[in-house]
Amino acid sequence: MDAIAVKTSQDALLTGVGLFLPTDAGAANEVEFTLEIFKGHSKTKIHSQTAVNDLYMTDCEYVGELRLSVAVPLESSITHWLVLTTRGAAITWTGQGGSYIHCVDTVCGGMLVFFETPDDELEEFLGFFENDTTTHRGQFPRLYLNVNVTPALDKTTDAD
Repeated sequence: MDAIAVKTSQDALLTGVGLFLPTDAGAANEVEFTLEIFKGHSKTKIHSQTAVNDLYMTDCEYVGELRLSVAVPLESSITHWLVLTTRGAAITWTGQGGSYIHCVDTVCGGMLVFFETPDDELEEFLGFFENDTTTHRGQFPRLYLNVNVTPALDKTTDAD
């Protein structure tokens, strides 16, 4: 099981998650990914989705995109936990050297995206023994985000 905590500096919509693909391309049908997303201190489940052989190809041969069936709102300054369960015999690629903070360019300046290794409390809540993902290594190479921009704040909008 893999879990990562995500916090953004602006409200955003999570539309997809990049996941590492099986090391053997022929084994893609043998892996089932289940993604659950929890919100806030109460750890309320706000989304759950399972994918088998329906990850979209990306510009990276090791990463597929799990497009969410509905965009999930990520509220600014609130911690959201992404929890991935992988089932099947195939081994997947794993990332190394991740960063805990990213700045995403937006029309209104930038948005910070923070990643944290989940605390023991989340692991106890979910009932699993070991998290295979940290801010440095793991299974979440990409998040696909849309930032809500109000026209009044859009720098490209003309006043006249």
